[in-house]
Amino acid sequence: MFSKPLFKQSVKANWGLWLAVTIGMVAIVTVINLIMGSLDLNQGMDEEKLREYAMILYQAGALQGNPDMYSIQGLIEAMGLDYEKMQNLANMDINFFIKDMHYTMTSVLLGMIFVIVTCNKLVAAQVDRGSMAYVLSTPTKRSSVVMTQAVFMLLALFGMFLFTMLFDFLTTWIGYGSVDFGQIALMSLGGFFTMLAISGICFMASCLFSLSKNALAVGGSITVFFLVCKILGMFGSPTFVNMGMGVEAMNIFNYMTIITLFDTASIQALSNAFIWKFAILAGIAIITYTVGMVRFTKKDLPL
Repeated sequence: MFSKPLFKQSVKANWGLWLAVTIGMVAIVTVINLIMGSLDLNQGMDEEKLREYAMILYQAGALQGNPDMYSIQGLIEAMGLDYEKMQNLANMDINFFIKDMHYTMTSVLLGMIFVIVTCNKLVAAQVDRGSMAYVLSTPTKRSSVVMTQAVFMLLALFGMFLFTMLFDFLTTWIGYGSVDFGQIALMSLGGFFTMLAISGICFMASCLFSLSKNALAVGGSITVFFLVCKILGMFGSPTFVNMGMGVEAMNIFNYMTIITLFDTASIQALSNAFIWKFAILAGIAIITYTVGMVRFTKKDLPL
């Protein structure tokens, strides 16, 4: 059920893209931790500085009345700002917000590039250009071929997020002086499950179609659709709405993408809600990989 020669061939053919994507993910999380760690972005509202700004506005004639007579809420509203939204912004964990954006957006985007290209190369592209005929002319069975390619994809994604997690541990300790190992591990695990489910869809498409262009069109368009919905849904999330930067109606896009199942809010809140969502992502991966492998072993190939 497993072919070592084919596995080595897959590693040789795809290690360059894997390395480039992994380095990209590591570089982004390193920069985030080292830069954000050097800044104190969770200070809340500084009353003294707020009064200094108000005094400047008062002296410029833009603020009526003595700033010392205002309450904090009065000062903010007198400066033309929404007190409730400013309070939500001040109470938000900026560091986690940035890390959340990395794991649910940038790492997903980079991972998608690897997944879309590699899943197509593992099966559909080989059938399309005829090299699969050479592989199957050996004693290697179809079931062994498709199982080997699936195992390669799983291990490639696991290694990608493992390296990113280790560098996240290291650079968080350097940048912040302390590390929440559990939170980082869960964020990395969530990213892995998300990409595993997406890779299952692309792998299934690669097994269903004999033409590379069809596999890319189906698998690639579905994964890009998920990412676009995630980006649009972000502006309907409670975080953006509370800051006055979003529209609540756009939250509907969050129900149109499986990336939403990567629930970083429940991880931050130490809620167990993320467990069943991770289970759904794992279930999607199991179903799509199984459907793809079964279909490949039974369909007629243009050999």
